[in-house]
Amino acid sequence: MRLLILGGTQFLGRAIAAHAHAMGHDVTCAARGVAGTVPYGARFIRVDRDEPDGLAPLAGKEFDAVVDVSRHPGQVRRAVAALKQGVEHWTFVSTVSVYADNRTTGQRADAAPHAAHSRLTGYFDGIGPSSTRGQLLAECADAVGASCTFTWVDRAFLESHDIRRWSGPRSLPLWLPLPDYAGFATRDTSPARDSGLTVRTLAETARDTLSWARTAGGPVTGLTADEESAALKAWHASRHGRRSIG
Repeated sequence: MRLLILGGTQFLGRAIAAHAHAMGHDVTCAARGVAGTVPYGARFIRVDRDEPDGLAPLAGKEFDAVVDVSRHPGQVRRAVAALKQGVEHWTFVSTVSVYADNRTTGQRADAAPHAAHSRLTGYFDGIGPSSTRGQLLAECADAVGASCTFTWVDRAFLESHDIRRWSGPRSLPLWLPLPDYAGFATRDTSPARDSGLTVRTLAETARDTLSWARTAGGPVTGLTADEESAALKAWHASRHGRRSIG
């Protein structure tokens, strides 16, 4: 199968490209090429999806399937418009951030990741089992052999120290306020499970993600070590009645 990965130089896109090549497919990765290199056996074409004509290097080429892992809606729309005539199957992998309503719990989706080979179509949510934040962090720490303690701080402190939600610079992962995100990870995953999608263990995911972070050299955003240290110092100082230093 002639497979086009829009991306393919880091994290999910790179993993899909490597897996597809190992299965014997002809893999092309189209990206800017600034985040990393494509896996062994894949062909690289330089594109810039932020430019209106940034996909011009792919003009006239045909593919059996495309896998798109972009998180920018404009990039996805331009890609579909530019490539749809030469593609038989399109898989778009997003996150649950794609939904307009994150308040309602137990919702059911009606885009299947990793499904181009079998021509599977439809809408599928891939969400792991629910757990508390403490359980998740403790299991991750145990999986990677880390010895650590956890400090629980409140929302007001985080916001007053410009610690942001979810992802990006100065962010704290997994911090989403209720009730606006009560339904974020509670969506019905039975269609995905019924179609054969399985969930790896959290421990395995933690170990593989740490290995990727250490070897791939990809960008990891969030609080830096210095920012985290300063925030913890300020929090502990405030608990003891001393003046906080941000």
